[in-house]
Amino acid sequence: MRSANLWLLMIGGLLAMAAVPILLPWLQFAMTVAMAKGFAALGVALLLRAGMISIGHALFIAVGAYSAAFIARNTGITDLALILIGTVAITAVVGAVTGAFMVRYRAIFFAMLNLAVSMVAFSLLSKLYRVTGGTDGLRVPVPTVFGVELDKSTFDVILFYVALALIIAVGYLLHRYLKSPLGHALEAVHTNEVRLEYLGVSAWRVLLVAYTHLGRAGGAGRRADGGGSGPCAAGIRLLDRIRPSSADCRTWGNRRCRGTVPRLDLP
Repeated sequence: MRSANLWLLMIGGLLAMAAVPILLPWLQFAMTVAMAKGFAALGVALLLRAGMISIGHALFIAVGAYSAAFIARNTGITDLALILIGTVAITAVVGAVTGAFMVRYRAIFFAMLNLAVSMVAFSLLSKLYRVTGGTDGLRVPVPTVFGVELDKSTFDVILFYVALALIIAVGYLLHRYLKSPLGHALEAVHTNEVRLEYLGVSAWRVLLVAYTHLGRAGGAGRRADGGGSGPCAAGIRLLDRIRPSSADCRTWGNRRCRGTVPRLDLP
């Protein structure tokens, strides 16, 4: 009975979310951004099963943002699906490379190393103005959807439903992952890591897989809200605000900017 009520509650919540663009269009953009940040939260929650927290997770959101921007600007790829796939692949590689070093540490040392790496990335991204746009960010055109060019309002609606579908899929996959042997091994890292090693299971490999998924989730979330760039601020969170031309783009020189203009607003 309890399980049935939970399913009814979940279905009702999803139906309510799906109705937002129709019934509450003014809330659509905020909900899209909220779902995108939810990807990052899912990634952090994954490591929490092992009793570890990444307070430098903004690094992967920044990598995902700049990956999407560079793919769209420099490769000629403008399709949303291809940009999303490329962004997730790049952030997964970055997660694997950084994770190979990070997961050797535990407790506060793990958290502070993540913070330190994010701060270094923030400084580099802010100072390499000719490459990253610095605090002004990068201008990114509105992506196509399977080769079809859409106006901004239509694209925003499609982006909302893409984010909703992805958050459902990623949430389900995360649930299955935690129920798998790797997921149970992740919990064992928190409860008794020494016993896990005695059983022949490498805690380093278990955590590396989880860390890679964490980076992948951050990259997917950054692309899902239509963002293009935005380094991490204060090494903890991103203040990269995506400004749609139809809502917030201001007139510069009597010309209205087109697409999205990702920005970094410094504290």
